[in-house]
Amino acid sequence: MHSYEKLYAYDALSFSIWDKNVNLIYVSGNDFEMISAFIDRQLSLRFEQGFNVESFCCNTAFSK
Repeated sequence: MHSYEKLYAYDALSFSIWDKNVNLIYVSGNDFEMISAFIDRQLSLRFEQGFNVESFCCNTAFSK
């Protein structure tokens, strides 16, 4: 019988993180959907206002 140190399982919509005792630590749920919707809305607003790449890159949560 084989033993594994790590086991990975992927889901199309979310991911889960488990500790070494198989306790659920985190579930992403709909985080990807919410982030995508936020970005889509921000881009839509920028285009409605006359898109300016510099203002989008420099005045968002994604700026450095």
